[in-house]
Amino acid sequence: MRDLGCDKISLVSECKAATFHSLTSCSMTLLKPFCLQLITIFMIMISYIANLSAQSLLKARPIDTLYIGNNPYKWSGRIYSQTKYNRLNINSDSGSTNKVFFTPNTKFAIGLGASYYNLFLDLGANVNFTRKSDTVSQTKNADLLGSIYAIQHIFDYTFQLYQGFFADTVKRLLGEENPETFRQDLRIFNVGANYNYLFNYRRFSFTAPFIGIQLQKKSAGSPMAGVFFSYYDLRADSGILPVKLSSRFNEKANISEANVLSAGLLGGYAYTLVLPLHFFITLSANPGISLNIGDAKSIKYYSIGHPATISFKLLSRNAVGYTGTRWYGFFSWVADANYVPIGYGNRLIYNVGKVKLLVGYRFIKDDNSPRKLLRLKGS
Repeated sequence: MRDLGCDKISLVSECKAATFHSLTSCSMTLLKPFCLQLITIFMIMISYIANLSAQSLLKARPIDTLYIGNNPYKWSGRIYSQTKYNRLNINSDSGSTNKVFFTPNTKFAIGLGASYYNLFLDLGANVNFTRKSDTVSQTKNADLLGSIYAIQHIFDYTFQLYQGFFADTVKRLLGEENPETFRQDLRIFNVGANYNYLFNYRRFSFTAPFIGIQLQKKSAGSPMAGVFFSYYDLRADSGILPVKLSSRFNEKANISEANVLSAGLLGGYAYTLVLPLHFFITLSANPGISLNIGDAKSIKYYSIGHPATISFKLLSRNAVGYTGTRWYGFFSWVADANYVPIGYGNRLIYNVGKVKLLVGYRFIKDDNSPRKLLRLKGS
């Protein structure tokens, strides 16, 4: 994992990868030509927005140093633990209890990091909670999930390839003690990006609670608005519903393929409550309206909309932590939930996100920091 930060732009990118063959070799074949063209167009649009954002950073008004400041230390060391997740479920409107959840193996990254001014480098190792002797129930994955915090411009990006999921058939539906089965043939490809603009960036900082290079001195919040897109591709050798549960769903819910391209608008609000003794709580809700096109396959292919469907999306980033002069730490959670109707009263709900726990210590004070040459002059 590699974390980069500066007074103008803070970049956090994490990547976990496992060596696997069939999944990576077929990643591009999962993309239908039409969807690939739309993704390319949207990526160009995102790049254009990013370029405009970088230019606007040079024109940004100075932050209010009564609310936001920077620490005066050159170096810091940190230890962290992080996990990412990719979960989906099939939900039938015919009954509120008719749900089947699919989750991969849980993996944690544990590591050490260091920073010089606002340049971060975190190195960690994955810990897999599946027994090594279990050669069947193994998830293979490549996972790139990160965020860019550039004062008023907030980007999130996702690139995930997963193969192998547990199907949790919900004990209350079957009345069995061990209802989980492992689907090695279930493959997921997910790529997407979110962009949000912070309107009150002079007094509110996302960099403070999620990276630690700034200090939120006083409680403040900010409305935000933006755009997003995602492409989600699901493949399996046969219908993904467990045989014992298939009768509880309509025929179209037992899909073996789904290809969904989504794009839409985001809006919301974020707030950091500064508590006594240098503690803080950051909460945000960033709902969105999504326009979806695509198709799915049960017995045969069918369109998920005529020609499109409208659905709900919820993006949220939250943190609780401590930011002292030298010691700092936080527990953060970023979640991105997408609720996509796939026709005939069925919904595909997929959730991605990450949870991180970090503790750091700053040392070697620098009263002649290059930050003093910039407009971010908080103490």
